[in-house]
Amino acid sequence: MATSVHFVHSRTSANRTSTVRTVTHRLFAALPVPLPDAEQLCSWARSVLDPDEVRVLEPTYLHATIAFYAEATDEQRDRLIDAVRKARFDPFNLVGRDARVFGANAFAVELVPDQETVREFSSFTDRLRGNPGTVDPLRFLLSEAALMGKPTRMPIQFHVTIGRFKSDSTQAGERYSAPKHVVRFNKLCLYESHREPHGSRYEVLTSN
Repeated sequence: MATSVHFVHSRTSANRTSTVRTVTHRLFAALPVPLPDAEQLCSWARSVLDPDEVRVLEPTYLHATIAFYAEATDEQRDRLIDAVRKARFDPFNLVGRDARVFGANAFAVELVPDQETVREFSSFTDRLRGNPGTVDPLRFLLSEAALMGKPTRMPIQFHVTIGRFKSDSTQAGERYSAPKHVVRFNKLCLYESHREPHGSRYEVLTSN
């Protein structure tokens, strides 16, 4: 599981050491890919990748990440849940471009704005950046990530991870020409990631 347990030692009045159990959570805010689009992307990935080298994700797990929160406390988790529920989200389209290796082992499709909804997309990213004093819940999602030591780079380079190489990939520079695909993003979710023997399991905590 991705929920971490930390043990903090403190002194009692009798000079004995007591142990305080602190539970933390691996969370991320993201835009889920609608299932029909996710199924098409996964089907394409299976047609071009070697199953012995890459594990293609379940379609229900596909998303575009906005911010990641490592070791969030219960209190931080509750604040993030509240922010996602309150955030206004105006749907917009992103277009899938080339696929390539991101990081050590993620196989992902790059996403760029669709001209038909570029105004809605620009408004969304502007609200994410915001100003230090902005009360928009979207701005809170990024500022909270920065406080936890996981600042989000701006502008965000949106991508959707479709698969994971089973070992660190040697194909970091290789690009795959993915079929042009327009994805309509229509909601924002907060997920918790649970580590399991065969990979991570994502649980949706809330959406707007």
